[in-house]
Amino acid sequence: MQACRVSDWKGLFILVNLLLLTGARRNEIARLRWENVDFKKGIITLVKTKNGSDHAVELPASAVKMLKEWKLSQPMSHWVLQHRNDPRKPMVNFDCYWQTAKKTAQMPAGLRVHDLRHSVASDMLADGFSLEDIKQTLNLKSVMMANRYAHAHNIKRTVTKRNTDHLANAGSL
Repeated sequence: MQACRVSDWKGLFILVNLLLLTGARRNEIARLRWENVDFKKGIITLVKTKNGSDHAVELPASAVKMLKEWKLSQPMSHWVLQHRNDPRKPMVNFDCYWQTAKKTAQMPAGLRVHDLRHSVASDMLADGFSLEDIKQTLNLKSVMMANRYAHAHNIKRTVTKRNTDHLANAGSL
């Protein structure tokens, strides 16, 4: 995140932060318009998503504050992440900034922006969220897709998070 913060394109930090918070697809965030940000409710609405539906996501207060500050620092534009040279366009081609940030942070060369989506799903699973929760958060069509995104090898951790003391207190064999 520090490498994104010091990027030549200041929007990279906002973009990666929102991707890691929401698990959204890169273009859903890159094409986010201010009219789809509800500061009072703390909700962003991703429109025309890959699965064909609009998708509302509630943000934590820190992200809402970040977006408010970002909006005040930018020229007038419809786009949350406007193009560096033309505020009438969204900044959808940011790969050179992503590559530079990865190199600065010594991240694996093969790390893709899309991998952040997988990280969100895996983190949610590790935190005890259900595959249905992950499906809804990432706006996926099926629980099977959520399972693919969440890298199910982490499922075994949910067993250790359960309160199973009553089983141990039932006596020994």
